[in-house]
Amino acid sequence: MNKKDVLQFEKLLLDERKRFIIELSQIESEGLMSNPKESSGDLSSYSYHPADQGSDTMEKEKNVFLASAKGNELYEIDQALLRIKDGKFGSCQRCGKEIEKERLEAVPYALQCVKCRRLEENERKISQGG
Repeated sequence: MNKKDVLQFEKLLLDERKRFIIELSQIESEGLMSNPKESSGDLSSYSYHPADQGSDTMEKEKNVFLASAKGNELYEIDQALLRIKDGKFGSCQRCGKEIEKERLEAVPYALQCVKCRRLEENERKISQGG
């Protein structure tokens, strides 16, 4: 991979990183870290109806899941940026060959080429008995 491509992917990763940080802060401000009193704007910290409590809980669980998923992707982006610094970006960690440019455009923090990723998925299916 040439220097121009690497710089292009670095910019893409930095833009993605910024977007993920914004999304995480929005999830937090939308109630992930607030209690029922803060999120409802009510003076009471208790919902009056069990359905409201269930909705509150479900919404909070959804936000926790989203934050966790975004946090994991943010970690993968940071790892890809470190690989750029180390000169290891774009190499498949399984076979050592260059990861296809199209794959990196779709998933800029990819660790494997398409062939190795498919092999890994097939191995996982077999080990899980499926």
